[in-house]
Amino acid sequence: MRFQSSSVLMILIIVSAVLGGSISIVSNVYVANPGMYLKFKLYNFANNTVIDDTSLFSNGNVVLQVEVSAIVPPIYNGDLKVIYKGVFQGSNTIFIPAEKLLKIARGWVETYKARRGDQDKTYSGLIIRAFIYNKKTGEILYQLYDSITYKPVDIINRKTMKYTIHLAKHSLTALKIDTSYITAMTAERIAREVKLDQLPFPVFIRIPVFEIKPENITSELPSDYFKNVGGKLYVKTPVLIAWNKLSYSGSVGVSINIGVQKGEIGVYPTFTTGEILSKISNGVAPNVNLWKGSGFTWGGETYYYYVEKELAPNQQWWAWIWARPIYKVYNVYLCDSNFLYCEYFGGDVENVITDILTYGSNIEGGSDLGLPDENLMEKFYEGTNETLLQIPDTYLDDGKLDPGEYVSFPQIFNYYDECGSDFEIGISAGSIAALGICSALGLPTGGMGCAVAVAFASTFQTSISAQGPQVFIYGGIYNHGDDPNIPGDYDIYEYVYMRISKYQYKQDPPWWCFWCGPCYYDVPAGIYFEFI
Repeated sequence: MRFQSSSVLMILIIVSAVLGGSISIVSNVYVANPGMYLKFKLYNFANNTVIDDTSLFSNGNVVLQVEVSAIVPPIYNGDLKVIYKGVFQGSNTIFIPAEKLLKIARGWVETYKARRGDQDKTYSGLIIRAFIYNKKTGEILYQLYDSITYKPVDIINRKTMKYTIHLAKHSLTALKIDTSYITAMTAERIAREVKLDQLPFPVFIRIPVFEIKPENITSELPSDYFKNVGGKLYVKTPVLIAWNKLSYSGSVGVSINIGVQKGEIGVYPTFTTGEILSKISNGVAPNVNLWKGSGFTWGGETYYYYVEKELAPNQQWWAWIWARPIYKVYNVYLCDSNFLYCEYFGGDVENVITDILTYGSNIEGGSDLGLPDENLMEKFYEGTNETLLQIPDTYLDDGKLDPGEYVSFPQIFNYYDECGSDFEIGISAGSIAALGICSALGLPTGGMGCAVAVAFASTFQTSISAQGPQVFIYGGIYNHGDDPNIPGDYDIYEYVYMRISKYQYKQDPPWWCFWCGPCYYDVPAGIYFEFI
């Protein structure tokens, strides 16, 4: 497709601002200066053999184009800032100087201090979009759309981190990411950055289309759903919803317990790419896969959260945290070297929780009787399907809990995590974005396009997950039956229903499993329980 002149001008301005001041690397060899090395390892499969394809970078026609965005602290106006962007040749390794992140890192450390947190045990994240392609033919060889985690205090302390990103053909998420610290004596061969005026070949341009953040949905939720901290809004974000639906019922208990003794806990983003906006505008659901990022966008080693409730018959209850979810959509174009002709390549979507309010080691939140606001629940239902929870070899193997029976969260997580993706608590950040998506797209409420947009956005779940030998996300559900302290309940079994995202998530196989295909899995949303 051909841009209108204003669109071409906008692209020229963006590219000039980002690439125009770049410096070509002459020596191609760097001592490990403070900052981050990103090293790409490529794997292909042919003749029933895994092939290390990394030597592609020595081909003079192969280029690496990278865009790195940082989650920024509350003192910034935005939430995501591009800190590094360019086109590279000659090596599989690029270097991001610490100076690119220094101001952002200082802002985060000051934020952690103000919240009485431990700056040495707190994390933020980067989002990486990369294209590896043949500049002569335009063939896409590899792509990456993923996240990595870092400690802001490491940037301030002038440390050097190395991220080795293992990437397979036809996969946009890393197979794995190895992280390590590098000593000052380590040397890495660095790719040569190509200046804007030396680009005789096409490049990819990502243009933000819209962004939905808490400030965009204040008219959609009650005022007490928002908290202003330092000029930014945080929104009550559900992490557990329970409904003991019938009058003739037992009392049921629900709880959630997050804690860290040795390890990390954090929130992973969700990504997708493909033909998205054009499908939505025509009232057609996009045919895309969602996947969980490899690294936290928020996290730490010292956080705790605990709530519990016993629900009488016909009672509703939900638990929430103060979070800042961001839903951002881009159009991606492949433009010629003069930026006079640009062809639409596809769309990128990222659903990110950039920050969660904490004080000391506590994750700030609470709980309320009833369900979340009707408007939010409507969007939640649009993006999920109800399913009877039946887990083999547990008390729920028949789909119901008898009085005195229970099922724990680890049992539920293990049942749904068929692909080993470590997707645990699904936060319905997409349902929050769905409150503002029709307005962002200019779609009339009640139209088919708006309905499809709401359903699509609502399918996005971000994951609170744990890493480490002594990290726990516990809790569960329990049928108390007839509790003497609660009038009107009975000793009766309870069927348990959950809600699952309408879109399956994709997990690519490990690099060595050349005979394996992608694994697709269902993601619990909410987490939401109905007892019937």
